[in-house]
Amino acid sequence: MARGWPNSSWSLLALMALVTGSGSTLSLAGQQGPPTFREAVDVIEVDVRVVTKAGVPIPSLAPSAFEVTIGGKQRRVVSADFVRYDAVAETTGAAPVDRSPAPTLVWQPAASTTAKAARGRIYMLYVDTDTFDVVNSRNILTTAASFVERLQPNDQIGLSVFPVGSQVDPTTDHKGVLSKLAAVVGTPNAAAAWEFALRPSEVAVLSTATGSPRPDPRAAQLAAALCSDAACGIRLRNEVQFMVQEYESQAQHQLHNIRALLKGMAPIPGHKTLVILSGGVPTTSRPGARPDIANIDMIAGQEAQRADTAIYALFVDWHGAQLNTAENRRGARFFTSLEDDRAMYRRSLDVFVGSSGGTLLTVLSGRGEAAFDQILRETSAYYVLGVEPAEADRDGKAKQLTVKVNHPGAGVQGSRWVTVPKRTVSPAPMK
Repeated sequence: MARGWPNSSWSLLALMALVTGSGSTLSLAGQQGPPTFREAVDVIEVDVRVVTKAGVPIPSLAPSAFEVTIGGKQRRVVSADFVRYDAVAETTGAAPVDRSPAPTLVWQPAASTTAKAARGRIYMLYVDTDTFDVVNSRNILTTAASFVERLQPNDQIGLSVFPVGSQVDPTTDHKGVLSKLAAVVGTPNAAAAWEFALRPSEVAVLSTATGSPRPDPRAAQLAAALCSDAACGIRLRNEVQFMVQEYESQAQHQLHNIRALLKGMAPIPGHKTLVILSGGVPTTSRPGARPDIANIDMIAGQEAQRADTAIYALFVDWHGAQLNTAENRRGARFFTSLEDDRAMYRRSLDVFVGSSGGTLLTVLSGRGEAAFDQILRETSAYYVLGVEPAEADRDGKAKQLTVKVNHPGAGVQGSRWVTVPKRTVSPAPMK
């Protein structure tokens, strides 16, 4: 994630001896070795996670290993500081946690950066109960509770239950959060209870039958397979319209709520991680088809940058078994596939997470243990890059951000947007 550093902070950093051209590690173990001096320059912070394919953080990278562009233009990386928390406990079946010695801390960082490591990590759990049934919500929430239990004592964890439920600000009272989490239960809308038991992909196809500039050629065939008279056709059209409105309303409310949650998290100092648990809300990208929510998912993703928040979305794909059961009960329809349905359930989360530079994890079966293990590994450390923006970047508008790293097997996770604040003009001294 990225945010601007006030110019005033750099007078402090200059006094605290910043070093040009070398990386450093922030560790709760304290400072090792003599300080080295850096030049004081006007930079912004960019937070990124650099991990192996197994999700293990990679330490010891120098600023020269990073390539950063803002609005497509390369910018100089002045510093690369590795913020590392205590080692994460290994779990059965998880990739090994990197336990190599931390590199030497070569400079004393700004007080605000040191405080981040000292406070521990900050997590927020977001649970969309409308997208789960009772059984599957209990499965994933049991693992979420185990995730909370494995946090370090100084880690903070919050909880937000949508659309109705507990709202807990990040706190070190893990037991209090666990008690709230134990009361959360899924309450999905059952589309199969409707007359035609339409699958999401069938709704998208049929939505183009009337009034669409790009009708799907399968719409007429599917409608004919479902209805043989005009009265049935009217009921089918009404059901499609209702389901389209339900899906769009649910997706919009979900993303608006996530966006509001991110805005509420923005004032909390420090790097944060939002973990979303959702069964997905069907939307489509097919031109002329519905349910469609335009670019709300992308706008919501950009909000994460302003909140300095990393996003992990766990898409719990429990609908597949249900859809297979419904298909067997009513007889197979071959106009669309079950994979089309899965893609629709996943789409809005995929776009949201992609625009935020986050990670979408699909839970196909079980309780999602591997997904939570991955989150713990990848959030055990991150880099704070000091990036020197150009004057043209300082317009207060969101610009595309790319971060690449020159290291074998490394993957970079972080915001894809950056907003560089305008310079603050000091008033002229009175004569």
